[in-house]
Amino acid sequence: MARGQGGTGGGGAAGGGRALPAAPPVEGAARAWVRESLADGLGLSARVAAAAAAAACGAGATGEVRALAGALPAVTGATLGSREALEEGVEGSFAGAVEALAAMLAPAAAAGGRLLVIEDELSPPGDPVLADHGDRVFLCGNDVYHWRPVTAALDAAALTELLGSATSGYPTNGFVVAADPAGWGPFARLVEADLDALAAAAEAVVVAAYDAEGLLWWSPGPG
Repeated sequence: MARGQGGTGGGGAAGGGRALPAAPPVEGAARAWVRESLADGLGLSARVAAAAAAAACGAGATGEVRALAGALPAVTGATLGSREALEEGVEGSFAGAVEALAAMLAPAAAAGGRLLVIEDELSPPGDPVLADHGDRVFLCGNDVYHWRPVTAALDAAALTELLGSATSGYPTNGFVVAADPAGWGPFARLVEADLDALAAAAEAVVVAAYDAEGLLWWSPGPG
């Protein structure tokens, strides 16, 4: 997925098939895929991954992974969890994947007090491309993060714009966090302790998968 563009999907809605209405749980290689994406990410990814690893050693907390692939009904959960599908994609659509993400965010929007934070794997601080997003960008060291409040306004169209402006495909690492951005001005500069707090408040992780035309949603916790 190129920056500034939505994905097009591996095969669209070929044959008139309908996208799955829910994000199916997946196993197989999906959990390892999430770990690998976090390992390629920025500081927030590293902190969330470290916390998950510590929890898994201490209490067997593995959580649940769901596929947001806009997949057609013929695509099974077993297929969606395979390494081949995660790398090469499945027949579906990026638009359907983003709609599934919007649906997964609906409970957080209803609860309030949540942010969706996306790591920007390409832009350094001061990059001119960030000029139009400064009111919803924070910095930590040399790392850049885009954020939006999780509300009903963060619909599929808004998510497509956010993903297109914040990332270029791999890795795409996003986090649903319980946090209050009060006091964050344009290009707010956070410190390491702020990232620690955001990682501790992470309730879900979203990473790119399926040839960057879909996503995986991971909810840390007992699984």
